[in-house]
Amino acid sequence: MQLDDYRKRIDEVDDKLISLLEQRMGISCEIAEFKARENIPTVDEGREKVKLFEVANKTGNPLYKEHMKKIFEAVMEQSRSLQDELR
Repeated sequence: MQLDDYRKRIDEVDDKLISLLEQRMGISCEIAEFKARENIPTVDEGREKVKLFEVANKTGNPLYKEHMKKIFEAVMEQSRSLQDELR
């Protein structure tokens, strides 16, 4: 296998990730509307801690656990940012 072959595989996964992340951001928009309507703060630190714990537990390869947590921290940070923009 050549480097270009690996890159093509990465590109295919990235395309799937983009679609899934767009779906997630769409749901974040719906959550922002709900929170605004119900006067609920954007940040729920307890929920985020639980989510990161779950991410670590669901990650099969121990080598990836901390990296996956960091990826999800970034995803959640962007979701919060989007929710703040919409409020």
